[in-house]
Amino acid sequence: MKNRLTRDPPRWEEYVRALNIRFGSTVYEDPMSELLDLRQAGSVQEYQEAFEELLNRVEVCEEYAVSCFLSGLKEDIQMPVRMFMPKTLHQALSLARIQEVTVGV
Repeated sequence: MKNRLTRDPPRWEEYVRALNIRFGSTVYEDPMSELLDLRQAGSVQEYQEAFEELLNRVEVCEEYAVSCFLSGLKEDIQMPVRMFMPKTLHQALSLARIQEVTVGV
């Protein structure tokens, strides 16, 4: 593939960008969807790490982040944490860790 104006081959970065513009990325990622679908399978710590990794890739307000986090918790942890109505993600994380110890998960 040669550049139409100069007839020199394009740099690799230009080539990849042109391919992505023309055909789209080969990997479609939707971190918001992944965040909404994320569910706790292991410990609260493992869930927190996966949650924060996805949260860093999207822009949401604190209230929505708390809601998403709570929705993904195991039910025996989620319900008691919701009773405290945490307003920040830090509060929700702390309460979830305490509840995890309480139920002995």
